[in-house]
Amino acid sequence: MDRRDFILTGSATLASLLALADSRAFAQAAKEKVSPGHSSSHLPLLFGTDYYPDQTPENLWEQDAAAMAAAGITNVRIAEFAWGLMEPREGSFDFKWLERVVGILHAQQISVILGTPSAAPPPWLTQKYPEVLMVNEHGVTLSPGTRRFTCPTNATYRRLSLAIATEMARAFNSTPGVIGWQIDNELTLGESGRCYCRFCREGFQQWLRGRYPSLDAINQAWGTVFWSNTYTDFSQIPVPLPSGAPPNPGFALDYDRYQSYANVSFLEEQLAMLRKLCPTRFVTTNNVGLVDTIDMRDLYRNLDFASADNYPGSSRFFSAALTRERAGCQTR
Repeated sequence: MDRRDFILTGSATLASLLALADSRAFAQAAKEKVSPGHSSSHLPLLFGTDYYPDQTPENLWEQDAAAMAAAGITNVRIAEFAWGLMEPREGSFDFKWLERVVGILHAQQISVILGTPSAAPPPWLTQKYPEVLMVNEHGVTLSPGTRRFTCPTNATYRRLSLAIATEMARAFNSTPGVIGWQIDNELTLGESGRCYCRFCREGFQQWLRGRYPSLDAINQAWGTVFWSNTYTDFSQIPVPLPSGAPPNPGFALDYDRYQSYANVSFLEEQLAMLRKLCPTRFVTTNNVGLVDTIDMRDLYRNLDFASADNYPGSSRFFSAALTRERAGCQTR
């Protein structure tokens, strides 16, 4: 099945599975103004999907938009992995292509949620600033080339992530069809859920200074007298990398708390900017399942609503559904 058949047939199948009897009602709901402070009972009903125009030839954008509109799609999330196209070189921004996409979708009455792209930085960034790379729980520095391989503490990465998000917000703060923002993408989803680099060690030591009244209080709380681990200076406190035995549990728990704090504060920097520049648009972020790398209460506390990704079954499920649809069989 080629790409065209997949989109057209897949859209029809999903619409059937979700029993979308009247797509016009969804389209009308998408036109309603959504702004921070609305309760969930006042949010319009949306039926959306992820869309990747950055990975799609431009001559197909209008066809895609028409197909999605015909299937009852009211909104799409785009651009969360498009940092390299929006900032091909440091400080050089290009949003013209994204403006064209938003315009095409808006013409089909499809609203847009823009994703800030900090989950997947471009090669120029990691080449110029290799210190932003994450160190995993085995002490190995991750390599670029996929996503979620950067340190949430690193000041350089925070600066660059905030810069691209800020330029996006300035470019689209009043663009018709843009209804909201998603910060980053799946902060809890990655092969390495926490970073253990030198910047995180320094950040952890600083965080402990604010959490405990003294170094003696840390030693008391963690029971560091065990195995002669009593600390006499904050600079001695490490991160829980592999050692001769499992780490002190109090120490490990506080480090997990620090990593949650680091990710939440990373998000909050972008949130504060979006609240200032795009005050009439909702802001959220997305995550997958229940994980222990970030305290979800902290993560979503200041966002407009919580978002969760649901990957139904597997690709096998969709392949079977599409096969049945093409064969003209009814799914029972």
